[in-house]
Order: sequence, then C-alpha cells, then structure tokens
Amino acid sequence: MYGKKKGMGKRSIVLGVVIAAVVLIAAIGSASADTLIGQCNFNANTANEYYYLTGNLNCAAGQAGVIIGADGVTIDGNGFTITGSTTNANCEWCAEAAPCTVSGIYNAGFDNVEIKDLKIKNFCTGIALAGSGSNKIMENTIDNCEIHDNGFNTMSSGSGMTTNGIHACWLEGTASAPALTITNNEIYNNEGTGSGCGAGGNGIFIYAGSPEAKHEYCDISYNYLHHNAKAGFWTKMMLSKSEITHNKATENGGGAGIGDDVQGGIILRCKLSSDNLIAYNNASNNGGSGNYGYGIYIGGDYNIIRDNDEGNETFGGDPCGVNGNTADGICLGRSDGSSHNQILNNKVCSNHHYGVSDLTNNPNCNNTIYYNYICYNWEIDVSDSTADSYTGLTGDYNNGTTAVGYCDNHAVDCPDVPFWGDCGLVGPDLTVSDKHEEWIVEGSTYNIHYTITNVGNMKANASNASVHINGVFMPPYDQVPALNPGVPFNKIRGQFTISGPGGIDTILVCADALAQVTETNENNNCTENKFGAADLEIHPLPDNYVEWVDLSWKTYNLKYKVENVGDIATPNDVRVNFTELWDEWNGCVNPVPILAGLQPGVTTGVLTAGPFVMEGDADWLEEWVNFNYSCPVNYWNVLHHDRARFTEGYPEEGPCWDINDEIAKCGDANLDGNVNPSGDAMRIKAWYNGIPVPIHCLWAANAKCDDVVNPAGDAMRIEAWYNGIPVPLNCCEGCELW
Repeated sequence: MYGKKKGMGKRSIVLGVVIAAVVLIAAIGSASADTLIGQCNFNANTANEYYYLTGNLNCAAGQAGVIIGADGVTIDGNGFTITGSTTNANCEWCAEAAPCTVSGIYNAGFDNVEIKDLKIKNFCTGIALAGSGSNKIMENTIDNCEIHDNGFNTMSSGSGMTTNGIHACWLEGTASAPALTITNNEIYNNEGTGSGCGAGGNGIFIYAGSPEAKHEYCDISYNYLHHNAKAGFWTKMMLSKSEITHNKATENGGGAGIGDDVQGGIILRCKLSSDNLIAYNNASNNGGSGNYGYGIYIGGDYNIIRDNDEGNETFGGDPCGVNGNTADGICLGRSDGSSHNQILNNKVCSNHHYGVSDLTNNPNCNNTIYYNYICYNWEIDVSDSTADSYTGLTGDYNNGTTAVGYCDNHAVDCPDVPFWGDCGLVGPDLTVSDKHEEWIVEGSTYNIHYTITNVGNMKANASNASVHINGVFMPPYDQVPALNPGVPFNKIRGQFTISGPGGIDTILVCADALAQVTETNENNNCTENKFGAADLEIHPLPDNYVEWVDLSWKTYNLKYKVENVGDIATPNDVRVNFTELWDEWNGCVNPVPILAGLQPGVTTGVLTAGPFVMEGDADWLEEWVNFNYSCPVNYWNVLHHDRARFTEGYPEEGPCWDINDEIAKCGDANLDGNVNPSGDAMRIKAWYNGIPVPIHCLWAANAKCDDVVNPAGDAMRIEAWYNGIPVPLNCCEGCELW
C-alpha cells in the first residue's frame, strides 16, 4: 500500500522471535497466547499480547472497535475491516485534547502499542490515542492501515465535536524513540466541523502537548492523505523535533462543515511547532472549492522545509511538489511566530495566490529561501509582508518571476528582476490529444473522441473547440470550461456519417477555436487525421530481415511484415513493390499477394520477397505496400515504406581495401587503387577445362581470397600472375577486365 517503508518486514520477523522467546521463558508460569478479536468494544487489556482479526467486524451505533487497555499490545488487522455505525450524537464533547471514545481503535494512554494492516471506517475517529498531561503517549506505531469516511460535517446539538482520521494527543518521546510513528497508511474522506484551530476534519491531527525538552517527536512518513475535510496533516500545541516526510497530501480542504480560513495539505498551525523537518512531500491541489487551501503552512520556528518536489520517492506526478493549491504554496503565516525557517530546494508552482509568502510582518524574522523553483503562481511568486525593507525574508539562487518585498542576493535588477533565474514562458497552452474515432456502424457512422488539456503553466479561461470534417465546420462549438494547468477536458461528438471521397473523412479538431485564450504557443491547438479506410504499413523484421540466397553471387531475399493500422479490413488483395533508389532497377512486385480481409490492428506473419541481386557494394531499397494498380482509390496514405542499406555479403574478414581506403578493384593486385595490367606487369588469365579464356570478373568470385573459385560447379579456376608468379586474386567488386 503506497510504498512500504524499508525494514518493516524484517521488524515483524524479529518481533515474532521475541514473542516466542517470551513464551518459552514464561512456560513455567502462566502461558501467553495470541488472541482473536471476535467482537466490537473488544478490550485488549493483556500487556504485551498479540491481538488479531480473521474477518471483518461490524459494530453497532455507540460501539468502539477495539479499546486498548494495556502496554505492549499489538493489533493486527490482517487486512480486514472494522466498520462502525456511528451517529454524530455519539461524537459529542470530543475535543482537541480529548479524542472520541467511539473510535475504531481507542487507546487511553498506553505505550508501545502497534496497530497494523487494518481498515477502519464509519466511526467518530478512526484511531484515537488519548494521552493526558500526566500520562503521555509513548512509542505508538500505526502502519499500513486504511482509515476513511470517519466523522461528520454537522453537529447533533451544537456541542463541540472533534473528529479525525487519526487523533493523537499528549505525546512524549525519548532521545532514542519517537512518541508516535505513522507510516504507509492511506487516510481519506474524514469529516469534521468547526472553525477553531483544534477542530476536526483532518487526516492526521496531533495535539502534541509537551515542551521541546521532552522530545515529543513523531515520524509521519509515506502516507497518502487525501480528500479530508480540513487538512491532510494538522498539528498544534508544540510539536517539535518531528519528521513529516515522503507523504502525498493532496485535495484536502473545502469540507462542508469547516469554517477555518487555514486548510490544506501539511499544516503546522501552532507558533511553537518548531525544529521539524518537512521534506520530500507532495502537497498539491488542496483547498477544494474554497480559497483557503495551503500546500504547506508553518506557524513555528526553526523548521526546515526542503525537497518538496515531483521527485517524491513514493508518489509524484504533479509538475511541482507544491502545486495548484487554492491559497499559497508555502506560507509562513503567523505574525507572532514563523521565524528562522529554512525553505530549500522546493518546487512551488501554479498556486492560486502566492507561491511562498512570509506574513510575519517582522523584519527580524530571519526566514530564508534558497535554490527553490517558484514559478507560475497566479498572483505573486514570493511575497514578504515586510515590503520595502527587503530584510524580513532573504535568500538566493531561486527561480521565479514576480516578487513583492523580496529579491535574491544575486538578482539582476531588483526589484524589476527579483530572482537569480527565470521560469521561461508564462501562460496557458491548450492542446488536443487522445483524438480517435469509434465506429457506430462499421464503414458508415462514427463518433469522435478527443481531449483538450492545458499543458501551460497558468489557468486558461473558458473557451470553445471546433470540429471540421472534410473542411466543413460541424456546429455547434463545444464549450470548454476554464482549465488549470494539467487539467483535461474530455468530449465525445457524433454521430457522423462517412462522406469523404472513397469513404475516407478528414477530421480536424481545434482547441480555442474562437481565440478566446492568449496562449504561450498558438500553433499547437489543432490536430487532424483521416478515418474510414484500411491503411497499411510495412515493417522490416528487427533482426535478420536480409536472407542471403547465394553470398558469392550477391543474391538475397527480404523478410517483412505488413500491418493494417487503418479502420476497416482490407477489401482487396494487395501487393508489395520494391524499387532500387539509384534507379538500377524498379517495379519489382512480389507476386504473392496479401489477401483481402486483413483486419484493423492485425499484422501478417513473416513475408518473403526475392531473390534480388545486389549491384555494386550496396543496394538502397524502398518497399511500397499496396502496389497494385487495380486497388480502389479509398486506400489513403498507402506509400508507407522503409529504406534499408544492405552491405552484408563481404567475406568474414571484410572486403579488401586499397591505399585510398576504397574497396579494391578486381585485378588491383598491388592495392594501389588502379587496374593497369601492363604497368603492373600483371596478367590475369582464366582457365576453363585447361583452355585460357577472357576473364569476366564476378564480385567475390574468390570470396575468402583462398584462390579457389567454384561457382555452380563449373570447375573454373582463376589465377593472377604478377611478373610471372601466380598470386591469390584479391577480393573484388563488380567489374569487367579485358
């Protein structure tokens, strides 16, 4: 589930060994055994006991799933589900420091508890860890769980009601172990009500409760937090020394019961949320339909926010790691806190308000930004509320376009050019993709499918698309809504009747047909294709597509396949033509046809044509499928071809080369690049049955230069004489001597 953390499987094995050892040691006294969870309101109250499910549990209204009653307890869901029947009346009086008792798992302050491989839904809160000021939670783990559809967006009687996916309060770690580890979980669709800082509706809500000296740190990693009413992750009350890493927190916020003006992906709301690491997360598209969705919100001090980009090890897919949130991408939002934070190497793009904002209004807040890509945000890329001083937020080596109150140290022209690097072209860009046709009645009527996507980096206004068939506009215009970057719009048009010549329609679809959007690229709005007929392509085999028939005589076959990439089966037989591009020969038609009925998307088996004779040292060939003049004209785009140069056929050691690095000519015994029998004092004679005859030098007649030639068993021997001494004949190309 969503990227297992390394080492977790090994830990389970070691734990099993430890339990076995405990059983052996305790065998003299009372024996310990694994215990089945067989009912709701189950009390897991035996210390160090292993509790497990073997099936789903369905709980009545007002019932919890499992109540933790001892330290060292393990709850293993084995992938099964505990489902509640909770009403909002069951959740009254739950508060930020007092989680709901009617939860899937309720732990009233016990330590060393592990909850794993469990699905929980339809409770007030999925998992509640209810420590207190005098009894803090220590070393609890939640791993590989699916927690969803808990809580409510309305209260029953106006009372307080705090419901979340996971709700943990009053934590205390040690110098060597986290108070709470939450890893590898999917947490979504959890509801809440209210507008206070401690209100519900979060995927994970932590009320830390301890000062920094207590090391109340947490490990929140590799979780998928989405579609929660308020935030994916929310903490208040002094969370410190914690790591929030490798999570995807997307599409949180905008819940019907939420009134807070801060919502979003990863929210450290408290001014004492300090010394935390927020890294390698994807915090994108938060805020729902509202304008309060922050990607990452930091209320405390000395936090490090780094490497939140599309390179997330577990997730990814967004153009930037902090992208498309309805408020700011990264916000340092408290005037009474939010100081001394470091923002390093993040990608912050296309957020609806600011990319990075410093709202401290304090020239001595000492927040810094370095090596970030902060681009295409709808209002301002970087905003510092200490405008005109350029002292509150400082940094360098950032890419961006617009800034208020901020300039990089190496900015070219502050404030007109406030960043070290720019972002490239800015604006929307509409394209048509995934365009294809689908038969309603094959060969007669069809629908057109297409997708318009904003591949730019800013929102595109509403626009219109058009469809043209055979050059004729097909009304009406298709209305396309406003599109954020990366957002597609899908459309189906039809039904249309084939009307083009030969039963082939030329279909053009254009985005922004009425020029209502100013785009970064105005030349990629349209796409055109033909539809309605068979269409053949020829494919040489990737290996061994030349088959030599007789290497010494340079005769070869070609092997290939033919594919119908068109829209109907071939109605006639078709053939393949071969032409030598140097015009040494042409019009060579394979006499074996490809029979009618080759279906769309189907490729023939291996076909063979030949033999061909290579003239010289190479042939350049075109292969033309559907070379059959009796075929009807409704074959469009038929001249698909492939060129191949064939230099195979030389001896294993290669051809003989003269001093000019050219293939040696027949009879060039001294390899000087010339054939001059008198000047070289060389005489070449051919003997046939003991009778000398004029020589006609055949290419590679002596293919291996072994002075032996025996073409077709004619018992012919070729000898080369140099100054009266017989020498082997050089490898040669086509030529004629004497």
